[in-house]
Amino acid sequence: MATLLCIDTATPVCSVAIAEEDIILCTREHADYNSHARELTILISACCEEAGLKLHAIAYIVVNIGPGSFTGLRIGVSAAKGLAYALGKPIMAVPSLLAIAYQAASVKPSDYYLSAIEARHGKVFAAMYDRAFHEVSPPSLVTADEFVKLYKQQSSCTVCANFTLEPSGAFAELTDKYVMIKSAATLLIKPALMLRERQQFADLARFEPMYIQPFGKL
Repeated sequence: MATLLCIDTATPVCSVAIAEEDIILCTREHADYNSHARELTILISACCEEAGLKLHAIAYIVVNIGPGSFTGLRIGVSAAKGLAYALGKPIMAVPSLLAIAYQAASVKPSDYYLSAIEARHGKVFAAMYDRAFHEVSPPSLVTADEFVKLYKQQSSCTVCANFTLEPSGAFAELTDKYVMIKSAATLLIKPALMLRERQQFADLARFEPMYIQPFGKL
């Protein structure tokens, strides 16, 4: 059984988890938005200590590549690459929207999953996946109205988001049709195992965070 180290710095919560296949051994989080760079290595060390593992015993590095916080993504991906280089381990790069869809499927099975992550200025990052978690609509930055239009393209679609859809405004018609999913490193485990099964490993020298929009352009 392989051990996975999962890193998620795409949101204000810096999160780390270690799993043996799909069994969670430990998890650590820190919610101070401006401390990801300082806290990430501390969380990794704490998880390894709790799990009784040395870093070299980790078989795979898993990282959330976004979309999400520009600075947070750079920190998480840089750390994951550094560990992978130092340990000689492969990386699975999991999009944040895929992780949310995968979790929603265990709560509310559907033919399609429309995932959302809150962005700025009333916009959201969104992507749609089918029941086999192949992209139907790639990650993009959309307005609330555009998000609702995406939802209406499919007759059997579960909406899933890492934030609360307010019962007024453009999201009003979706507030009783969505699943709230809290972003965390543990959400990366099952989609990472799916990527491993498909042999979809990240190119360590080339892969980058999924920014969607340049810094400062949201």
